[in-house]
Amino acid sequence: AVHDMKGHAAASLVTCSRLLAESVPCTFAIVITSDEESGGFRGARYLARDIGYRARVVLVPDDGDDITMLIEKTKHIFQVRLSARGKSAHGSRPWNGINAIELLTSAMPQLKKIFKNPSGKPKSLWVSTMNVGTIRGGVAANEVPSHAEMMVDIRRTDDVSAKTLLKKIRACLPNGVTAEI
Repeated sequence: AVHDMKGHAAASLVTCSRLLAESVPCTFAIVITSDEESGGFRGARYLARDIGYRARVVLVPDDGDDITMLIEKTKHIFQVRLSARGKSAHGSRPWNGINAIELLTSAMPQLKKIFKNPSGKPKSLWVSTMNVGTIRGGVAANEVPSHAEMMVDIRRTDDVSAKTLLKKIRACLPNGVTAEI
């Protein structure tokens, strides 16, 4: 079994073979990288920015959901690190401290309101989304953590700018929590 881009790479090679066999008048290239996103370092970004590879049309065969669907644009990647500063204390006396992990998690209901993430699959995939990918904090179970970080992966649509989105995020954070791109 093949996953993600690998199956599409095989389909692209078959398509290329047919174009050549039928002498279709076009110029094309198949570029197979291990990193199709423009934010990567040795894939599409390297080809476009470092080498200067250009094309009038680029097809990235990464269906994600439906191989028969043609997607004409993609959402913008917007990753935010939320950092919380609390106050360390012993776990047997949590009232003497401020739990940084709890500060982070208390921001979640307000953050979700910004994105209105549906509980199920939306009718249109063209909605801004948010996913908490990692939470790190604490060093021991019996210690109130004084520092914690949460990485949030946001895929935003064109209807909201990065500047506006960051402003909305910062506005709903509790004291002691900061956000940076």
